Amino acid sequence: MKNLEPEVFLAYAKVLWDGKTGGKIKTRKRTIIKVDIPKEFRGLGRYPCPDELFISSIAACLLTTFLYFKKKMRLKILDLSVEGKGKISRKADGYKLEDAWFKFTVVARRRYEKAVTQCLNLAEEYCHLFNLLPIKAKVEKTFKFL
Repeated sequence: MKNLEPEVFLAYAKVLWDGKTGGKIKTRKRTIIKVDIPKEFRGLGRYPCPDELFISSIAACLLTTFLYFKKKMRLKILDLSVEGKGKISRKADGYKLEDAWFKFTVVARRRYEKAVTQCLNLAEEYCHLFNLLPIKAKVEKTFKFL
C-alpha cells in the first residue's frame, strides 16, 4: 500500500517586528499569530511569549499526532485536550528549559480503552517536536470513560 504522507514537509514562518516589544508571525497558510515579550522581562506582555508558543507547539504536536493515529485506527473519541507547562530557568549561560510536563485528557466510551491507550503511546513516541526536547518531559495520561 502506498504511503500517502510526504517524505519531506517544509515548515515556514516569518516574524515581523510590530514596532514595540513584539511581532507578528506569518505562516505558510498566512496565519498571523502575535507574540510579545512578557512584562517580567520589560515587555508589554500583550500576547503569548515565544516560550508559551514553544510549549503550545509541542502540545499541539502531541494532539495532532494522536489524531493522526486515531484516524488510522478508526477510533471514536468524544473529547481530547493536551495541556503543557514548561519551567525555564536562568543559568550561567542563559535561560534553559529545565522541565516540561504535558497532560492528555481523553473522553471516550469504555470499549475503546485499549485503542485510546495505544493512540496515546503512539502520540508520545512519534511526536517529532516532543522528541526534540533537550530534557525528558513528563507525560500524564488521563482518561474519562463513559
